[in-house]
Amino acid sequence: LDELGLSARARSVRCDATGNLEFLSVTAGGGAFDIIFMGPPYKDAEKKPLALVEPTLRTILSSKILSPSGTVIAQHYKKETTTLSTPLRLEREEKYGDSVLSFYKISG
Repeated sequence: LDELGLSARARSVRCDATGNLEFLSVTAGGGAFDIIFMGPPYKDAEKKPLALVEPTLRTILSSKILSPSGTVIAQHYKKETTTLSTPLRLEREEKYGDSVLSFYKISG
């Protein structure tokens, strides 16, 4: 954020994204976020796949922290799939080696 000159307009939060995220609306000044980038870990300490994208997307939706025109960018392992559809729709995916960036927006 510093290198891009966005420190005054953006905030980075590190937390357990599978828990309640409503506290983040306070961070956003009582509002919602236009862009949420999530990069959950791919595997646990024992190298077992975690598949955290879908539960984290559900938490984002239930916490109402994504603005109606906002975008969630989910970084995940290329073999991780999600079945979540409404109210989110997958806009596009970009592949980088073993990683994928999936861009989600709220439908309608």
